[in-house]
Amino acid sequence: MTLIKNNEPISNIWITLSDDDTLVPGRTTIIPLARWGELRDAALAHDAPFGVRVTPGEDVGIIRQDLHRIDLIEIVFPAFKDGRGFSAGRLLRERFGFTGELRASGHIIRDQFLFLHRCGFDAIDLDARNSAGDWTSALLEFSAWYQPT
Repeated sequence: MTLIKNNEPISNIWITLSDDDTLVPGRTTIIPLARWGELRDAALAHDAPFGVRVTPGEDVGIIRQDLHRIDLIEIVFPAFKDGRGFSAGRLLRERFGFTGELRASGHIIRDQFLFLHRCGFDAIDLDARNSAGDWTSALLEFSAWYQPT
């Protein structure tokens, strides 16, 4: 996988907790939103950056009051035809004012790259079907828009 942030390839320093894992002191960690209720207090007291992983159908409003403490939100796209992640990204950026890293992951096709960017995503975890060059060229394809973001 290739991780792109602000149009540059970067190393992924984040680990994602599974169902049985606990927070590791000093380790940058992504917590599944399904475990947020259970791990919220520990995450807010965590001594390293932490993020939250959101899957389709989950309510991002659950973390609204804590967004100022969350460093990264990863939105999972399980299939290219599932657009709920775009809505979650816009909601987090435009209505909730999230300023941290907003990362897209999962099954994303090149045709969606520009829309991800317009919805506020500043990072994408590319799979083997796509390259960093695909991301960069997709962002340059259009220079004007008929509708606002």
